[in-house]
Amino acid sequence: MERKSTAEKRSEALIKAHEAAKAAREAGVVPQRKTWAERYAEKPKNLRLAIACQCHDCLGGEGVPGVREEIRGCTSKTCRLHPHRPYKMKGEE
Repeated sequence: MERKSTAEKRSEALIKAHEAAKAAREAGVVPQRKTWAERYAEKPKNLRLAIACQCHDCLGGEGVPGVREEIRGCTSKTCRLHPHRPYKMKGEE
């Protein structure tokens, strides 16, 4: 019996997930995206989620159009999380 590599296992899992998503779409099921706060509630020890959650909260929340651009263009240099915020421009520190 051959052993499958990790890449092959991931590929198979990804194909299954895509097929399941396609079947759900065809059945009329609309996927619900979780908010940053919901994601953080599931994994409270995840630092990256905590920072993203705080940034989204600070700049208006999930429902605000263009919140990613707001976070990217954040000028609050006094914020301790500023250097660690998500959606930074390339080359920015």
